[in-house]
Amino acid sequence: MLGPLVVVDDAASVLPSGRVALALSLLVEAFPRAVSADRLVAEVWSEGSGSRAALQVLVHRLRKRLGAERLVLEPAGYRLVVAAEDVDAAVFETEVCAARELLGHDPEGALARLEDALGRWRGTPFSGLGGGNEVLAVATSRLEELHAEAVEARFAAALALGRSSDLVGDLRTAVAEAPLRERLHGHLMLALYRSGRTAEALDAYRAARATLVEELGIEPGPELRDLEHAILVEDPVLAAVPPPLAGRGAPARPVQIPPRDPAFVGRETERAQLVAALAGGAGVVAIDGPGGVGKSALALEVAHDAADRYDGGVLYVNLHGATPGTAPHDPAVVLERFLRSLGSDADGRGLEELASQFRSATGARPVLVVLDDAASAAQVRPLLPGAGSAALVTSRSVLANLTPDALHIDVLGEGSALAMLTRFVGRQRVAAEPDAADGILRACGYLPLAIRVVGARWSAAPRRSLSTMLDRLADSRARLDELEADDLAVRSSLEVGLDVAGDEAEHVFAHLGVVSLPHATAAAAARLADLPLGVTRRRLDDLAAAQLLAVDEDERYTMHDLVRLVAVERGARLTAREREAAVVRLTEHAVASARNAARAGGTSLWSAREEIGPPIDAGEALAVTFTDRAAADEWVRAELRTFLALSEALHQVPAGRIRRAALVAPLHLTIRNQALDGEAAPLYEPFLEEGAEPSAADAIVLVDAASGMDHARKYEYSVRAEAIARAVGEPQLVANALNQQGLALWRLQRLDEALAQLETALAVLIEDGDLTHVPTVRVNSAVVLMDLHRYDEAIAVLELDLSTLDEASRANHLVNIATSHQLAGRPDRAAEIFAQSVPALREAGYVLQAALYEWNHAVALKELGRHEEETAKRWDVLRTAVELGVMTDDEAQEVMAGDPPEDLDWFERL
Repeated sequence: MLGPLVVVDDAASVLPSGRVALALSLLVEAFPRAVSADRLVAEVWSEGSGSRAALQVLVHRLRKRLGAERLVLEPAGYRLVVAAEDVDAAVFETEVCAARELLGHDPEGALARLEDALGRWRGTPFSGLGGGNEVLAVATSRLEELHAEAVEARFAAALALGRSSDLVGDLRTAVAEAPLRERLHGHLMLALYRSGRTAEALDAYRAARATLVEELGIEPGPELRDLEHAILVEDPVLAAVPPPLAGRGAPARPVQIPPRDPAFVGRETERAQLVAALAGGAGVVAIDGPGGVGKSALALEVAHDAADRYDGGVLYVNLHGATPGTAPHDPAVVLERFLRSLGSDADGRGLEELASQFRSATGARPVLVVLDDAASAAQVRPLLPGAGSAALVTSRSVLANLTPDALHIDVLGEGSALAMLTRFVGRQRVAAEPDAADGILRACGYLPLAIRVVGARWSAAPRRSLSTMLDRLADSRARLDELEADDLAVRSSLEVGLDVAGDEAEHVFAHLGVVSLPHATAAAAARLADLPLGVTRRRLDDLAAAQLLAVDEDERYTMHDLVRLVAVERGARLTAREREAAVVRLTEHAVASARNAARAGGTSLWSAREEIGPPIDAGEALAVTFTDRAAADEWVRAELRTFLALSEALHQVPAGRIRRAALVAPLHLTIRNQALDGEAAPLYEPFLEEGAEPSAADAIVLVDAASGMDHARKYEYSVRAEAIARAVGEPQLVANALNQQGLALWRLQRLDEALAQLETALAVLIEDGDLTHVPTVRVNSAVVLMDLHRYDEAIAVLELDLSTLDEASRANHLVNIATSHQLAGRPDRAAEIFAQSVPALREAGYVLQAALYEWNHAVALKELGRHEEETAKRWDVLRTAVELGVMTDDEAQEVMAGDPPEDLDWFERL
């Protein structure tokens, strides 16, 4: 990154070019985060010609160059898997950051690190690629700014080591290359003065002033002006460490900020952004975020970085807006203290007079006012300084009415979190137990406060292994107890937000802890808490404002893992009856919504599925409604983890088994069609063991569970389901079980038995007068007839129902008719019917089935010699498979590398 893009391996340096270089640059820029496929397509093919297929080809080429294990596909997108030391920019930033920490007390060590970092610089980052891409252009600008700061720091370290005369030539060159960087001018002036060349030092100041006035229309900053004054009066302090310097006779300059936090790591981008905002003249700079994420530590870093710009000094106060057991500070008391610090008498008689007096005092000379841990905008507003000064504010709540550009920060990334833990326990300990270190960070949720507590506890018992520490954190019920040390406590830090949010919001929060949901919609939370929807929405927003919840673009509310533990503790304080009632209400909401989802594509639920469990009023349950099948399928995918959590909670509820069956039954088709069998398997597990009193619900769910199993088990469980259905006298369910048995026997190639079972299922349905599900069984009978090479019989069976079917069912029949023609040696007729029916099947939401028959369509096109169309169809199928996660990019490429097979392995599951 620090120059032309180069990939170095054991054999040689590889110089990527074109789109490969751009894609790799984007992945390196994002390291260690992932880049979504959509973003890569948009950035690499900015003219709009890109596609997922083109990206897959490009990824294949990258993997050949880098090694397949170095570029992985995750749910968030593609991510480079390399060590941080293998990325030059990451090493550069680490070295520069470390050097900054050393500069004040170990300039020789700082100089060594800076020399190493600057030695890695090879030219313009990304070799000019940044000019045509906004993402890379921003990254290039950031790296170039960091490079400039590193150059300045190197000169500062060398000056501190007494090498002034050796630096003059290099400093003149640096000033010529960057004439607007005041710190370089200051270093040149100091080097000249310490070399006995006072007149030249003053000439250097005049040249710097002329450049700044001519180019920017501004006078030099206070640091440079103070240095000129010190040179004129030959201030003895100039023989010591370089500026910042205070001029003689200047008013008292308070600097009240606490020292930098020694555990602070990362946040380089945010830190630079905030410093730049202050340098640009911002009057208010705000940082907000959840409790424990390190807002105060970041503010201290920024305040120290920017302090030299403020002639009037730096004021600091902890306003205790979110300090456990402490009331927020009165702004009037703070103003009195600030005014005394500035050498003024606090002669105002009220808050407004004191605020006016403070603005006057801070308008005379620029002052930086650090307002840490603010409770609200009302507390902050009187403390804002006058024009020319600035306030740096931290708060849990978003102070949007003070500044629209507040910076939100969250937990640390994995790399920064590991660096923070390493500062406490040492590199040797982390290197010896890397898995335990990673486990500790996950248990801490990458929250800086939690990592700090772990570090403090380890410091008190330094012989304790990280594995032992991890074992103590592994029990989620005791984790918050473990995350306490002296005055540091994660639990109390997080609970402060509840005091701010209010009693009704605390009621909602406690009920969110009853079921460990991955997220909650407003409707789900309303049913849990038994509150009106509008009230619940406002209370959720209160919790989000207190940084206890986060809300996404789909209005789903999530919790940090440690916040969830606090919610679970609050939920445990409810009575057993209150918790059971909350689970039942949420289940009714989920069941009614799932039934709506099943109907959304025009699918009729078997009446037996509708009748499972107690009756539910969909309106009272706040059931979700859907405009079409696609919306319903998307909802099921998004909420599947919610169903799993709810199913687990139903273990503790009376009649939980029947309620669980009511939840699972409507989801079956969507789970199958969206290839969610593996993720959904835990929903069915309770029904695989025989219950004390088997019911119709067991017969339904057993067949559903069997559909995702291997064929022998599918047959076994379907036989069990048939026995239950006959025992409870449900002909529909008997036919359902027989149908599943027929499919299992077909897959086991026991074709005559399969056909017999399916014919028996048809007879049961017809005798019962239920003709609704006859077409489904006939389709399966036709499939068996095809395997028996009785193709025309299969077509005749399928054509019996065509005139009576809805669009989706008709499409399903037609693709099977097309398959029969194909197997009978009539590819032209097959291709014609596939072209008509496969799009309709996909449109109806049967994505996987449509993919299967589109592959058959490709086979027919191959037989007709229409190879270009064949290839296009095959790629469409493979892209669908990759998107649904049933195969990988590499597997898709491998399929198309040779002669594609007649069937794909994953078709077997259909």
